[in-house]
Amino acid sequence: MTSEEMARSHLRLAQRILAEAERLHRDGAWNLVVRRCQESDQAARPTLQGFEWKEAL
Repeated sequence: MTSEEMARSHLRLAQRILAEAERLHRDGAWNLVVRRCQESDQAARPTLQGFEWKEAL
C-alpha cells in the first residue's frame, strides 16, 4: 500500500465516522457526537501530519 492509498484510507474512515456523528447529532446523542468527532479527528490526523497549510491556500 502506498502512502497515498494509506492517506485516502484514513480520510475515508474519518468521513464515515463523521457521517455517523451527524446521524447521532440529529438524534440528540450529544455524548456520542463528541466521541465520534474525536475519533474522526484521530483517523484523519495521520494524513494531515506534515501537511503545509500555506501550500493549500
